Amino acid sequence: MDKNVESLIKKFETIASKGWIKSVSKSTGSIGLTFENELKKKPDNKYLPDYKDIEIKCTNGSNHYPISLFSLAFEGPFVPEINRIVEKYGHYDKTYKKQKVLFTNIDTSKPTIINKKHIFKLDIDEKDKKLYLCVYDLSNNLVERESYIYIDTIYNHINTKLRKLAIIYGVNKIKGGIKYFKYNEITIYRLDNMKKFILALKEGIITAQLVVNVNKSGSRKGKLRNKNLTFLLKKDCINKVFDKVYKYNTK
Repeated sequence: MDKNVESLIKKFETIASKGWIKSVSKSTGSIGLTFENELKKKPDNKYLPDYKDIEIKCTNGSNHYPISLFSLAFEGPFVPEINRIVEKYGHYDKTYKKQKVLFTNIDTSKPTIINKKHIFKLDIDEKDKKLYLCVYDLSNNLVERESYIYIDTIYNHINTKLRKLAIIYGVNKIKGGIKYFKYNEITIYRLDNMKKFILALKEGIITAQLVVNVNKSGSRKGKLRNKNLTFLLKKDCINKVFDKVYKYNTK
């Protein structure tokens, strides 16, 4: 076991020994933000891993929601391509009625109906070395196959951010209207074969979310945010993509 993994495990043991820890946020990602706060790490969306060379993902062990791995922007044919997509296929926000938004799950194995008008599906073109967003009408006629991300971009991101992955499981409770977390398990994984990622994408083990929404508060209130394709891994299929290195449970 390398020194960075050993270091993270020791820090996890210290954090887990505290028992219930008050949440630092009311957001949906508060389980991760609270753990990162205990690590003395400031929230960010950096290209680099969370802790030294290890990416950290925190999840509630009692739910079956997929694990969000990373997000990438479409690279073409226009820049920013997502603006064209949301303008053409999005719907108007209920609050900011002049702003179009778009939020949908997409994968390569099954189609997704958008606004009862179109069908979205991802397509991996290994000859072109691109991941395409394909759009069909409801009769399954191809409308366009233009928006893409280079497969090499995906590989480069994985190589930088996801070669080592720590999944941290916790539970939560609410007391006096305040949420608390307790962390009870850490599993360390390694990704030695990046082609497993593309294979998992083909098989629907890894899916994606296309997210474009509106800031509801702050200095950018009313402006679009996110504007990325986020890759998700089914929690019960982690071992099909990553190799398990170490597991520690406090129980």
